[in-house]
Amino acid sequence: MVEFVRSLLAEGHQVMFLKGEATYDQVVIDDVVAELRASGVDLSGRIVDFPMATVEELVDALAHCHVVVASRFHNVLIGYMLGRPILGLSYQAKTDSLMAEFGQTRYCRPIGHTTADELLSLVTELLTNEGAQDDWASIVRGKREELDRQYDRIFKAS
Repeated sequence: MVEFVRSLLAEGHQVMFLKGEATYDQVVIDDVVAELRASGVDLSGRIVDFPMATVEELVDALAHCHVVVASRFHNVLIGYMLGRPILGLSYQAKTDSLMAEFGQTRYCRPIGHTTADELLSLVTELLTNEGAQDDWASIVRGKREELDRQYDRIFKAS
């Protein structure tokens, strides 16, 4: 992760760490930032610190991202709902399944079994993939309609 973030910064990107779980994720974020600083990487103005104590703040933070790199299922899901390109670092089958439903298996990698170069290449691809957001928006619309139909069936039955 340190090498991946270092590569993103070297390419001129800003990085925002998403806290999907405040306690455990903060420990990892602190470790990555400490390692970058120790190796001499200038982080001033390059790491975006966004408050994320509530779901609303997480959604707002995700809305500011050009691409979302996420290992937490809900960050992937909310990112898709916002029409953001997603690079999933998966450690659970539910993330694999969600990304497959969006036709994005290419952008779903097992966490810990990929390289910084591969991740950087995929981020670059996502940022230059014209029309992908329209595809995701269409899928999200279809999923919302499907959910609405399910709610209608449930509440009409009661």
